[in-house]
Amino acid sequence: MTRQSVVIVSLPFEAEYFRQVAMGLRAGRREETTHFRVIRWENSVALAQQVREVQRTGWEPCGVIAGMMSRQDLAAVRRCWRGPLVNVSSRVRLDGVASVVPDSLAVGRLACEHLLERGFRRLGFVGQSDVYYSRLRQRGFGDAAIQAGTPMHVHGWSTPRALRSWLAKQARPIGVLGCQDLMAFRVVDAAMRLGLRVPEDVAVLGVDNSAISCELAPVPVSSVDISGEHVGRLAVELIEGMRRGEAAPKDPILVPPARVVVRRSTSAWAVEPPELAEALRFIEARACDPISVQHLLDAVPIARRTLEREMSRQLGRSPHQQIRHIQLRRACRLLDDTHLKVPQVGKQCGFRNAKHFATAFRKRFGWSPQQYRQHAAGALEGHRLADRVRGVEPLPEP
Repeated sequence: MTRQSVVIVSLPFEAEYFRQVAMGLRAGRREETTHFRVIRWENSVALAQQVREVQRTGWEPCGVIAGMMSRQDLAAVRRCWRGPLVNVSSRVRLDGVASVVPDSLAVGRLACEHLLERGFRRLGFVGQSDVYYSRLRQRGFGDAAIQAGTPMHVHGWSTPRALRSWLAKQARPIGVLGCQDLMAFRVVDAAMRLGLRVPEDVAVLGVDNSAISCELAPVPVSSVDISGEHVGRLAVELIEGMRRGEAAPKDPILVPPARVVVRRSTSAWAVEPPELAEALRFIEARACDPISVQHLLDAVPIARRTLEREMSRQLGRSPHQQIRHIQLRRACRLLDDTHLKVPQVGKQCGFRNAKHFATAFRKRFGWSPQQYRQHAAGALEGHRLADRVRGVEPLPEP
């Protein structure tokens, strides 16, 4: 009787990211004879016991996918398992093991770009210095801030009181990135206890897009979606390739973030005068109706010259360019997430015809809408392209 192959999956499922990874495992599986033995990550000892248990029951362990939390965990797993092993955690830097993990440098850059786009010119980062992905996100965030000529202030999490003390000293308005959603939740709580407004005084952004942490915060929290499901799909593909004798990659496979999911915590525009913020809100809500600059001037009490000068100075775009930016951003989202035909996408995003849509899209990105969709359909290259062109897309506020 043929022994069935088992990939042991050991993940700390209490974390949203690892739940997303688990969702991607089945979608990535190609070998129909491969089964998963799924257990909650506790420690390397429990994983070793699972390996022995599978062997005793007559099944054939053929690989391990694990979210390892320390170098000691890796060493302990290696003592009991010498076969294909893929790590999907970046809590610590692990050399000498195949890894598929989110690109945390890109996460930090995308988060910074989002806050800069909302007009915030003071930035803060709240993280954990003993966590590898936090250090990488801080570096990516800081590099983008330096490139934009924007000061960034860093706070290493210790206690709620220390966080409040740090936040109280910051000039406002300020945009703050928490290294993950729980940290962003803490920043929102600290701001509200200080009597500060979120997002007008303190805009807050998290990472992981955990529905529980983000939606149940006192102010719903915007968050970077780090493509956990794609990590899971690639981890399965990698381990099945290693089973076939393919060499394990020496460097981690880095999966770029998908997008910023915008909720109320970053819905403000940190710009002056107030009429400019009102104009930007109008564009965000109505760009795909479609609207023109004249519609904007009719709706908002601001002079054309003031609008053009201040929008260009503070955001680097003219009013027309801002309208087009919102239209194309939404078009990328529809190309990714729906099966609408390209002309339908263009129509829903405010373009007068398919030719006009294709011309504007290619001029902005160097790709036709169809090429974008083809390259973004599940391929890692597509996710890199999406990271470059898609930006952020707001969800309806609760």
